[in-house]
Amino acid sequence: MAGHLAGTMMMIGHRYGYVLAAAITGRQVIVVLIAAVIFLALLMAPIAGENLFGAFSAGASKVAPTVFFLGLGFLVAGLVLRIGLLDIAGGGLIGAVVLGAIVINY
Repeated sequence: MAGHLAGTMMMIGHRYGYVLAAAITGRQVIVVLIAAVIFLALLMAPIAGENLFGAFSAGASKVAPTVFFLGLGFLVAGLVLRIGLLDIAGGGLIGAVVLGAIVINY
C-alpha cells in the first residue's frame, strides 16, 4: 500500500510540473525579459544622457563655427552647381549647429 501511495504522489507531482510548464510559455519569458531590459534602459537613460551631453557640449563651442561655415559652403555649392545632395547636407549641418545651440543654451 505504501508503494502505491508513493507512486500516486509522484504522478501528482509530475502533473503539477506539466501544468506549470504549460502555463509559462517561451513567449511569456521573452516578453518579461524584454520588459526588464526596457525598464533598466529607462532607469539608466538619464545618467548616460547627462554624461554624453556633457561630453558633447564641452567641445561644441569650438567646433560649431567650423561646422556652420562648412554647412554654408555645402549649401551655396549645392545651389550654384544644382546638386540637391549638397543642399541637403549643408542644410543638415547648419540645422544641427542651430539645434545644438538651442539645446545647450535653453
